[in-house]
Amino acid sequence: MLRKCCCCFCIIVVVLGALAFTAWFVIRQFSPSKPMIYQVTDASLTQFNLTATNNTIFYNLSLKMTVENRNKWNDFHYEHFEAVPSYKNQDLSTSILGPFGVAHRDKYELNPLFKGHQTVTALTNGEASNFRNSLVFDIALKIYFKYWTKIAMYKDEKELQMACYLKVPLSSSGKPAEIFQSTKCDKVDH
Repeated sequence: MLRKCCCCFCIIVVVLGALAFTAWFVIRQFSPSKPMIYQVTDASLTQFNLTATNNTIFYNLSLKMTVENRNKWNDFHYEHFEAVPSYKNQDLSTSILGPFGVAHRDKYELNPLFKGHQTVTALTNGEASNFRNSLVFDIALKIYFKYWTKIAMYKDEKELQMACYLKVPLSSSGKPAEIFQSTKCDKVDH
């Protein structure tokens, strides 16, 4: 009888060990192993004017962004994707892009457009003068998004914030003053 219990216990341990190894292998194999890449590949700033009287910036900024999925098994589904450019820590406007998905080993292109005007806090005379003489502007693009992916049968949902620090040339007569350098975005830790 004792021998029979010992055999049953050994079989249970082997079966549980095999199940644990299989679960570990499936989760490891199908979990995203590579981070998504968020990148601004092109930027066009056709208007960026500052009024002399009330520090209002009139702007027209269009961006080309890519979201690249380098994982071989996981598709990523974005339910909310919001882009907010800012100048001198002042948000200009917001572009909310519709839901989209990025298949495994694929890229998705986004084309947010920002046009309007925004009053910025008082600039010093030197900052205002530099603004009027500049051909390239430092613009921070903040992106907020919510996505999900499946790992085996588990749905993994996350909300993240990224920041892209752009040097955007001002276009005059349809030609940029300089060539825009493609810029990767970095995760912002709260």
